[in-house]
Amino acid sequence: LAWDCAGTSNYPVPYKIWAKNTTADTMTSMRWQDMMADMTLLKQGSFTPNTLGWQAFQLDTPFAYTGGNIIIAVETTYGNYLGQNAHAFRCSSVEQRHQHWDGPSGLGRLINAVPNIMMHFSTGLQNDLGAISITGNPSPALGEVSHYTVSIRNNGSNPQSNYQVKLMGPHNTELATVSGPPIDGFQALEVAIPWTPASLGPAAIFGKVLLWGDELAQNDQTGLLKLEVQPAGTQAVTIGAGDELAVYPIAFDGQNSIYQTIYLADELGFESGVINSLVLYNRFAFNRPNTPAKIYMGSTDLADLSTGFIPASQLTPVFDGLIDYPTGENDICIHFQTPYVHPGGNLVVMFHRPMEESLFWGDFFKCQTLGSNRARYANEDYELHPSNPPAGTPTGQFPRATFLHHPGEIVNDLSASRLTGSATATLGIVSPYTIRIRNHGTAAQSNYTVKIMGPHEMELASLPGPPIDAMQTLEVVIPWTPATAGPFTIYGKVELPGDEVAQNNQTASMPVYVYPEDTQSVIIGSGDQLSLLPLNYSRKQSLYQTLYKEIELGFRCGTITALTLYNSFDEHLHHRPLKIFLGSTKQNDMSAGYIPASELTLVFDGFIDYPAGENSILINLQTPYVYQGDNLIVMFHRPFDRYYYSYTQFFKSQSGGRNRAFYADFDLDHNPQGPSDGELTALYPRIAFHFNAEPIQNDLAAWEVSGNRTPTLGTTTHYKVRIRNMGIEAQTNYTVKIMAPGDIMLGSVAGPRIDGLQTLEVAIPWTPTSVGNHIVYGKIEMEGDEHPTNNRTPNFDIMVQPADVHAITIGDGCEDAWYPVDIHWECSLSQTLYYPDELEGLAGYIHGIRYYSDFSSN
Repeated sequence: LAWDCAGTSNYPVPYKIWAKNTTADTMTSMRWQDMMADMTLLKQGSFTPNTLGWQAFQLDTPFAYTGGNIIIAVETTYGNYLGQNAHAFRCSSVEQRHQHWDGPSGLGRLINAVPNIMMHFSTGLQNDLGAISITGNPSPALGEVSHYTVSIRNNGSNPQSNYQVKLMGPHNTELATVSGPPIDGFQALEVAIPWTPASLGPAAIFGKVLLWGDELAQNDQTGLLKLEVQPAGTQAVTIGAGDELAVYPIAFDGQNSIYQTIYLADELGFESGVINSLVLYNRFAFNRPNTPAKIYMGSTDLADLSTGFIPASQLTPVFDGLIDYPTGENDICIHFQTPYVHPGGNLVVMFHRPMEESLFWGDFFKCQTLGSNRARYANEDYELHPSNPPAGTPTGQFPRATFLHHPGEIVNDLSASRLTGSATATLGIVSPYTIRIRNHGTAAQSNYTVKIMGPHEMELASLPGPPIDAMQTLEVVIPWTPATAGPFTIYGKVELPGDEVAQNNQTASMPVYVYPEDTQSVIIGSGDQLSLLPLNYSRKQSLYQTLYKEIELGFRCGTITALTLYNSFDEHLHHRPLKIFLGSTKQNDMSAGYIPASELTLVFDGFIDYPAGENSILINLQTPYVYQGDNLIVMFHRPFDRYYYSYTQFFKSQSGGRNRAFYADFDLDHNPQGPSDGELTALYPRIAFHFNAEPIQNDLAAWEVSGNRTPTLGTTTHYKVRIRNMGIEAQTNYTVKIMAPGDIMLGSVAGPRIDGLQTLEVAIPWTPTSVGNHIVYGKIEMEGDEHPTNNRTPNFDIMVQPADVHAITIGDGCEDAWYPVDIHWECSLSQTLYYPDELEGLAGYIHGIRYYSDFSSN
């Protein structure tokens, strides 16, 4: 089939094309559902009407035209109003031959504009069976028979009786087969296939029809049906008619949302049990894959949420991951990472869509309405916190849901839900960590163990658990004495003999950094004020510099290895870029302005996570700083970012003299090497410095690579690696290298003598052997290096030219702009003239072009 496009747009449109033979000559207004009842689905997909003229659609299932009239129906889901961007197709005026619906409900509206259509026919198809669709239980139970229905159609004129219908799994594995029933020419049938799953977890199956001599093989199999195989004995209870559509429980028309509702005990229909999975029912305009969501559950005596949200801190987290929402109507099965043990009563469910940058419209869930306070929601463009939710808005609308559960009383089950403690520890010194446990069973417990676990299921500490009554929650403190320095990832675990629900026995992971035993810490500042310093996320960039006085530091010399800031954020800011510079000065304030970063030491250049709420933000320095007295200068640079956030991302601070710090936080990028004007302030952040009182003896750092970015094939080019001796001992026995990804050495030289705290540039020759784009980096190797984390430079991009190619550079790049590719918008078009005198009289082939970017993120 083809239609004639008369007006274009770049908006993708999901569609379904249907058809049926008819004897009717005119249209009668009717419901869409009635119109579709006996039609054949010929094709579905997504189409972007960005080209004028006839747009052809090759049908997945050929339609058997029997003579007479045909009704062609097209179902499209735009998701929102397109306004002036809507496309158009050419039509002809014929009375009572066309009707349309604005939605899937109500009667169609008759109009006289009939779309012009082109049809391609082929005659003589005799033997063709097509598999149209597959339906069935999206959550079958392990070892139990489930029936799946494969819809097939005989598109040929010959009747068929010798064929098979199959259920297929991953890698084209045959799961089940039945012999097909007799089917006449042009007839459609539904064939039931029994299947007994043999393994737990997610699966994707499809239907297939096998006919010897089939003339059209491309329509022999259905699309995929995604499943989640449940444990044996799983039962399902579905609550709600789903006769309404709403954005609940996960709203995509804001940047994040919280929704909470209650399902009553008499609706659940079971006294107690373990809920393993939840099924929601969607009707989405577009496919939304890999969408983050968090789900919490709890048991309550409340019958509604008229008094407000129940905070997530009083509930059990059961899911924190990604969900696929296919376009159209689907059963969305969400398998919990932590099954919920429901002791009985009403069930409260909270859904949290974490903060995202994108908004979407036209994505709905099937719902129903009972009362006015059954649920509560909040949908905002700033981050919402499930543990500290806003007042929200009450509603009686709640989603149709199916709960997959194991009914029955749970006697023995302990869960470990949360691990808390310091993000830093010291080698050989005891640090306490707290694990929250809960008894979900009916039996009191006294014979169990609580543990702190490390990488590769290594037990770090354990102790016998205290007595805990049925349905009681306790917090157990476990002392841990680290035996190894460095970064760790730990989690809490509870072990109970005969535990009936093993999936909830461990907490989420927690990062901990263990410092050497001689590491000390000093905290400066009371933190009794909140400020946007040292990093202002309400603007697109910021530059801040302050000093900490020698008397505040409390030590005259040592090696600073890390620092800690203290935040109070309303949002979780993930993976935000940051640069930190340290230096020493005899200045007592910042009244003279910035000290340029070129006179300081870059100690951190990376990314930081800032959790919402009040937290200690530990920043391990990539390059430890050797402090030798005087006042300490600290510069924080937040590189230019296309995004800015609310004015509620604060750091704990205090005042200390009106010229204590200098800052600039505009929406223009500031160069820390040559900072522009800023403003003086008395505010400076509360901070902890983690240091070793003994100076570093042996540490060489590789800072950066410089050199020709357009070398020539076969010609030797020298690249300079800037290195610094971070220790106090002079070094003579080390190697400086130029490397390629994969730890491939391109060139190396023996390093010259470098004194303590000295900086040098070492030239390394390299002869390229292949043309094109390359990535290189500098590396320094020294036996006994105390801090190997700073031994590698950032990447350096080069383009190797053929032997007879020359490079001409135009412009000095002294300004920043969004040209020639404007990432801020969805598309851009840029055109530039370069003049003959700038091209130095160039005449010949241009093999490549290089632009110079300064991006805040990849």
